[in-house]
Amino acid sequence: MTDSEGNRASVTDGGPHGRAPEAERSGPAAGRRSPGAGRSAPEPEPPATAGPRTPDADRQAPRPAADRPQPAEEQAGPERAAPERTAEEHAAPEQTAEEHAPPEQTATEHTAPGHAAPEEATAAHAAVAEAPAKLSPRERRKRIADRVLAEGQVTIEELVQELGVSQMTVHRDLDTLEHQGWLRKVRGGATAAPNALFESNARWRGNEQVAAKEAICAAALAIAEPGQAVIIDDSSTALPLARALSSRGAYTVITNSLQVINELAEEPDIRVIALGGEYHAAFNAFLGMSTADSARSFRADVAFLSTSAVDNGHCYHQAQENVLVKRALMAAARRKVLLVDHSKFGRQALYELAPLADFDLVISDTQLPQEEQEALHSLGVRYELVSEETHRV
Repeated sequence: MTDSEGNRASVTDGGPHGRAPEAERSGPAAGRRSPGAGRSAPEPEPPATAGPRTPDADRQAPRPAADRPQPAEEQAGPERAAPERTAEEHAAPEQTAEEHAPPEQTATEHTAPGHAAPEEATAAHAAVAEAPAKLSPRERRKRIADRVLAEGQVTIEELVQELGVSQMTVHRDLDTLEHQGWLRKVRGGATAAPNALFESNARWRGNEQVAAKEAICAAALAIAEPGQAVIIDDSSTALPLARALSSRGAYTVITNSLQVINELAEEPDIRVIALGGEYHAAFNAFLGMSTADSARSFRADVAFLSTSAVDNGHCYHQAQENVLVKRALMAAARRKVLLVDHSKFGRQALYELAPLADFDLVISDTQLPQEEQEALHSLGVRYELVSEETHRV
């Protein structure tokens, strides 16, 4: 029939793989094909009388990509126009100044490997230049003792920075110096605060009451006549006397002090007799039983001695070895003179040396308190006070 033939002609024009007419692709569904598009139309079938449909009936085999219909934009090919975008889409996303700014880099990041930045190189050279020279343990401890004696106190952190060593090393050095009597270790450092034990240190004693000691020795020098045998102990108070003897004439000097020996060793008119024994660095002197035994074998004209403390009419000293030798020196002299500045009165020390009355003369300075002068009077002690302004040493 004509209608049927017309329908068949319509299908035939589409061919087996024909596309749906453009009218079918217009409108909202343009560019899309219905699931059945492109397939040859099936022959009309009678009304459904068959059984239920199977899933395979709704499934269609995938078509090759070349046969699939594509949107008009994709069919335009390489020269098709790009889809229009709104002003907001064309505009580049805004960035803050921080986002636009390049990331900061340190000198190390900009520097090639193996090369230090100029600032780092300068700091490194400065650190090398300021690094303390490596010292031996003996040199290191001497520097510590010098600083404590000069400044009165020092902290462990300061010593670590100055010496370039660890805190443990500084602690060990302070322990050693304290054992030798050079200083007193306290929490966080060391101190030169006066105490009976510390006053035994020769270097510390040499820096105390210098003017008073020189005035006292000037008076003592008038007692020592040229040609006499003179005993001088290891006290710092008697040291100015030893230095002044060569200007007075010829003497024989008996001493246990290494410093006195060194002071007089080159003096042609001074004969030095050194009392040997065990050397004690804290006193810079020879002490002990052998030194005391050696001192008893002499008989001198006058002995000049000092002490660490004077209290209640007696002399005291902190070191037992020192007391042993001083007693032997007193016994070896015909005349005994005690040289002691005002700062020693009213102090205490552990070992008694002798009563003040055992000395033929006590020489002190005019700063001696009035009550101490009255105590000497009451004990019958002969004493002499000298002014610092009139010393002649």
